[in-house]
Amino acid sequence: MTALEVSPPAPPEALPQIPYDDLTWHEYARGDEHSGVLTTTAYLLRFPTARARVSQFRIGMMCRPFTPVVATFPGPNDECTREPNLAKRCGCRNCHASIEPMGAWFGRWIERGAKYLEPSIFPPFDPSCADRSRRDDARCREYVPTAAAEGAGSLLGYLYRTPYEQKRIDEGPRGLVHAAIASGELERCTVATAWQRLMGRPMREAEVSARMPELERDFESHHHSYRELVRAVATSPEAQRGDEQARTPRRLGADQLRASLVEATGFNWVAPHVVSDPDSPNGRSEMPNADMIEVLAGTLGRANYSTTTSDQLDPAITFAKLAGDAARSSCRASVEADVAEANASRRRILRFVSPRDTSATNADGVHRNLAYLALRFWGLAVAPDAAEIAPLVTLLDRATRAQGATPADGWRAVCIALATDPKFLTY
Repeated sequence: MTALEVSPPAPPEALPQIPYDDLTWHEYARGDEHSGVLTTTAYLLRFPTARARVSQFRIGMMCRPFTPVVATFPGPNDECTREPNLAKRCGCRNCHASIEPMGAWFGRWIERGAKYLEPSIFPPFDPSCADRSRRDDARCREYVPTAAAEGAGSLLGYLYRTPYEQKRIDEGPRGLVHAAIASGELERCTVATAWQRLMGRPMREAEVSARMPELERDFESHHHSYRELVRAVATSPEAQRGDEQARTPRRLGADQLRASLVEATGFNWVAPHVVSDPDSPNGRSEMPNADMIEVLAGTLGRANYSTTTSDQLDPAITFAKLAGDAARSSCRASVEADVAEANASRRRILRFVSPRDTSATNADGVHRNLAYLALRFWGLAVAPDAAEIAPLVTLLDRATRAQGATPADGWRAVCIALATDPKFLTY
């Protein structure tokens, strides 16, 4: 049993020196052998063999899983059945004729570990490592031993490789990504999976021919930005008009509610809260700005893995009440921040209006701002004069005319209405 081998992500001198208690993110450049998530320790250990790594990539990023064919195979003593190269063995080659050449891209990353085999230290062929007496040498464990029928002294990743596949070893996993992009499969698969996740169903035949090419082009033109792809799918005509055949909407969980509020308003629900404190004389102390969604996560349905093992996301009066409290807190803080912000481009709620504007003094600005808020909170792209805007205009006017109210109070009421609507709390 050997120890788990992991290569450092970069030379030690390239890694930032940070204090142990520093929780902020720091950037550093990894070596040229790396290729995004495919060469992270997490990916390499989660999928410990070259075959597993390319299989996961084909399934997740190319939507092309390996599917064995149904066929009649020769007996166990047949020469074809005893072929050591799986790409040629009967019964195995149906899949491995594709798996093995693709696995070459991971040829310099050890299996069941996350160590990169540096070419200057591990040449493709080392006859000295074919010597049976050197099998205890840690470096020679990465080479084919003399006892093998063929390939003795070859680096394990080079065994049975054609000259074309050996070039793939030199390219590394980034060559796999470039090949998927060149074939168009990466864009096509990413669009298909994003659609499936957001719409709750795969694309229909008519959508594959009409919508898929448009989304692929948009994804490519935005330099493969997944955020922009999600925006394109969410604002597509199919998503905007709804679909009775899509999945039943589900309400947000505690973490999703917090993230959605912060994204829409810029603020989380915080309030004073008494917590256990072993250093306090009475064993309790008050946190002035406690994260109330975290405090009430169990009530909001989060699993505690003691008595429950899955989140409870059924509609409930308790959730509606707490979501309302969260919306009131976040919207108050967001509108107050906007009132104090002179630069309109930095405001979240009052983007196209001033804190004093009403529908009577700036009707065009109010309608434009409400259309912007419908997109920000609901992902609903509508024109400023759309029917969906009319109820929000009415709410703004009524809240603004309330005794002692200001236009800012009216916008706070609109924010709360948007953040407590099913279109915001479900997906």
